[in-house]
Amino acid sequence: MKKLISILCAALMTAAAVSPAYSTAESGSTYLPTLNLKIEEGADYTITDSTHVEVDLSGRVTPVSVDISVYLDDTSASLCNVSPKLKCKDNHVRLSSPADPEPCAFDSTAQPFGCYTSAAMKYNTLNVMYTTAVGMVDISKAGKPLVWTGDTSDAYPLITFKATISQFTPDGDYEIYFLTEKEDDPDQPITQVTFYNEDGTRTIVTPNVSSPITISVKGGSDYTLGDVNSDGMVDSADSSLILYANAQLANGNDEFTALQKLQADVNGDGMYDSIDASTILIYNAQATEGDILPFYLWERDFELTK
Repeated sequence: MKKLISILCAALMTAAAVSPAYSTAESGSTYLPTLNLKIEEGADYTITDSTHVEVDLSGRVTPVSVDISVYLDDTSASLCNVSPKLKCKDNHVRLSSPADPEPCAFDSTAQPFGCYTSAAMKYNTLNVMYTTAVGMVDISKAGKPLVWTGDTSDAYPLITFKATISQFTPDGDYEIYFLTEKEDDPDQPITQVTFYNEDGTRTIVTPNVSSPITISVKGGSDYTLGDVNSDGMVDSADSSLILYANAQLANGNDEFTALQKLQADVNGDGMYDSIDASTILIYNAQATEGDILPFYLWERDFELTK
């Protein structure tokens, strides 16, 4: 089975929604497949029902990642493109780490296909596409329908991904859902599937989708990552303080309190050193240029993109 390609440019992901070769009208049939979200078991959270998970951050010094899978419920066996798009409106819960499950919902030996993903940090969305269009050169020419691996379309997941909750996330409820309408940009791709019709034409529609998954967070942090001097800002003063305290360690002097050690370890490697100090300086330089995420959210994205 083809390996998952981790990055796809936005233009290719958008093409599935706007290609003029597709008919956007309903095909006359009332049948629509359904895309479902499933919370997978994990040691660091509690699943209370099929759409709700609880995360307790009390005492945590590392993030919690909730494992989620996407399944397709389809009886038509005539889909040549399947493109779920996922979103969490709040940046405190970041969608990342899409993985190609093995086995996957579709059988590449019976019908070759491409699987593509991208994560858009600006809007906190995750874009996925399964298509029989060779090389994504022209998805309007997608080949014959995708073939299931199992006896049913939902025997295996389409994709798995992580919803990562920083240990500094405030208490509250955070929803993850399928994006079925454009919310952030007129060119934003939305969740759609494409039917390969018997006459060789193709019809693109928005499928049914399951209810959102709600992540309830409690025990959130009461300190600010990076704000080592607790003055309400993350800036060069904090960076200088980290470098000073790190130098003192070489002389056998531990200058930081237990709280400051937590605040100073911005990359979560268990130490405070020049890497943490330089990360704060990079953040501070970007913050002077305009609006920016709170430091602990920016730092997580910075680590993901390095």
